[in-house]
Amino acid sequence: VRYVIVQTLLEAHQDAAADAQPEALLALVELDNDAFHREIDRLLAQMFRSAEDSDRTLDGDAVVAYVRANFANPELSQDAVAAHFRCSTKSVTRVIKKKQGCSYQDFLTALRMKRACELLLTGLDTQKIVERVGYYDLSSFNRRFKSIFGVPPREWRAQHQSDRES
Repeated sequence: VRYVIVQTLLEAHQDAAADAQPEALLALVELDNDAFHREIDRLLAQMFRSAEDSDRTLDGDAVVAYVRANFANPELSQDAVAAHFRCSTKSVTRVIKKKQGCSYQDFLTALRMKRACELLLTGLDTQKIVERVGYYDLSSFNRRFKSIFGVPPREWRAQHQSDRES
């Protein structure tokens, strides 16, 4: 059980960039029960403080603006945003949730789909739209679009162009 706890802390250490040294975490398995539990409590408190401090210094408006400005990049993952701001992915998750009220992926998808709808109304070829809104291929775009709007992009375009003409 101690090995599982230490392994989990090592993974959290890497994710949260906590101050605890991996060697110190590995030494935990050698401690007696009371010392082990005290040290685990101390490390967890330290890691949570570190995450809270990271969130306080991370400018949520800047993160949202960065995602808005770069949503068309198919490489714009949560990891990429975290790397850009030199923070953890969990910090990105928390600030997006706080600022937008939804997950990172839902926010990114909403931006992409809004732009896709705008471009569909221009008559632009769907393959070009796919490339301009951050998708790699037409089939994954079509699946995602249909899951959100209930119809494929071609059908959505036909319905909404006739609405505009009326």
